[in-house]
Amino acid sequence: MWPPVDPEALPSKTAIEEIKKEIKSIESEIAAAERVISSLKRSILERQAYIAPIRTLPHEIISDIFLDLCHEDWRMLLVLQGVCRTWRMIQFDTPLAWSFILHDEYEGGCTDLVCDYLDRSGNAALQAAITASDPQVHSKPGEANERIQCIRGDQMFINQILSLPGNFTNLERLILTSFRISGQGDVVPEWDMAILPNLKNLHVYSQDQCLNAITTSVEFPPLIELVVICNDPTPVHAILSRCSHSIQYIDVRYNDYLNEGSQSAPQTFPELRFLRLENKAERRDGPLWHFEGMNLGLYLYLQKGHTEAVVDIGKVICLGIDRKHNLSIRTP
Repeated sequence: MWPPVDPEALPSKTAIEEIKKEIKSIESEIAAAERVISSLKRSILERQAYIAPIRTLPHEIISDIFLDLCHEDWRMLLVLQGVCRTWRMIQFDTPLAWSFILHDEYEGGCTDLVCDYLDRSGNAALQAAITASDPQVHSKPGEANERIQCIRGDQMFINQILSLPGNFTNLERLILTSFRISGQGDVVPEWDMAILPNLKNLHVYSQDQCLNAITTSVEFPPLIELVVICNDPTPVHAILSRCSHSIQYIDVRYNDYLNEGSQSAPQTFPELRFLRLENKAERRDGPLWHFEGMNLGLYLYLQKGHTEAVVDIGKVICLGIDRKHNLSIRTP
């Protein structure tokens, strides 16, 4: 005879329903996990789609990409070479990427870094802009003066570079900035622009003493572009008189009182195509600006404030309008 059955030991409908619910919960978790896995797999494929072309691109194209990045930020070159051996070899085989010597104070010392750039740049034209205070750093680019195409820096850096032996025969662009305030003793009273025979672009930003020193040069290169921000624009007349037949772009902005009684004689500018003058001072005194003989006419003429400029408006293609002053009345 069978032993009696305990009713509680028999499966009930409630227990069955609970098991079914547990199964559904597990199935739901599995489905969610499968969706996550599927999403991760798609993410991998997307990333591989981006990486794969880089691996198959010709080295010449990668080199051009590096050049654009290094032109924007010199530190990028140091970052990219740490990605992989292939990129590092491409960089070493691209001397032009090392030609942008744009260094400021850098951890670990800047002198060795500049030397590395000079060595790896080969014979490429150099663009130097160094704000580090180490004098040894300043002298290094000057050792390759025939390769330098552009120099940007404050008066201390540029004076030390230009005072080195030899001419800068390939220098085309000189930018004087005010990165920091250098002592009065750092200003060279006279400049010899003859050592820059091929200079085409001269920018002087808030460096009035250097601007005066530049005008003392007996010889002057045929500038194409002149950009000046200063207090007293009187020295600009002397510069323009030396390169009036070659200058194409003039941008002069000044924000202080001018030398009383100073006037500029009429000058002929046959190649002038862009002219911008801005006087931030409220006084109307100062030199009269005479721009004549513009054979081709001005593409653009912009004026702000009382510049007392004399310009043939009939030869202006595009005229900038000052809200306070009517530019059209300033005709010869």
